[in-house]
Amino acid sequence: GILTCAAFKLAGPLYLGGCGILAYALFVGTETFDKIVSSNGDLAYTMLIQSVIPKPILGFVCAAVFGAVLSSFNGAVNATSTLFSLDVYKQYLKPEATDQQVVRVGHIFGFVLAAVAVCIAPFIMFASGGLYNLMLDLTGFINAPILAAVVFAMIFKKCPPIAVKAVIPFHVVMYALLMYIVKVPIHSNYTIG
Repeated sequence: GILTCAAFKLAGPLYLGGCGILAYALFVGTETFDKIVSSNGDLAYTMLIQSVIPKPILGFVCAAVFGAVLSSFNGAVNATSTLFSLDVYKQYLKPEATDQQVVRVGHIFGFVLAAVAVCIAPFIMFASGGLYNLMLDLTGFINAPILAAVVFAMIFKKCPPIAVKAVIPFHVVMYALLMYIVKVPIHSNYTIG
């Protein structure tokens, strides 16, 4: 099931990069494109929507995009608070916790997580490579060790659990060291191996 879901991620470049490619094809060479989009690629989608979508339905498109963003945010907060409350709090911090306590801790953790995300969000505009590259850099912390753990478990049937527990923190530390302290001059995708 995980590998089937991962196959759908292959369509990501089509819907993530497609709008930027369309904006480039339609507006390259224009004064607006050269002034705005060439300095901040994240504005390509906004420029494309304003120019292509008819004005009477522009509000509906904006509402749909806003709804999709809120839905994704809500799903991420819900999933993260569930993982924390069941896999960290219930398993390690307080194994004797009742269901009500676990739910309460999940709600508190979700609220704190949402508040931190709202406080951090305005600073995303200072990301040098734009939002997409920032997301690639951040997902690099965890994608490679999970992939390595899955592949290793598929190849070696008697994989000790300590191998997975060791590779994830090791990779996170090494990735942070390479990307943010040593600052290796290569793209983050090449440092995840």
